[in-house]
Amino acid sequence: MRETHLSFLEIASLQLYFIKQPHLSVTHNT
Repeated sequence: MRETHLSFLEIASLQLYFIKQPHLSVTHNT
C-alpha cells in the first residue's frame, strides 16, 4: 500500500467525519 496520497476510502471517511461534526466545520469556516 502506497501512502503517497489519500485513498478514496480515506477521503470519504474524512468527508463523513466533518459531516458528522458540523461544529468543526463552522469553527473552520469562521
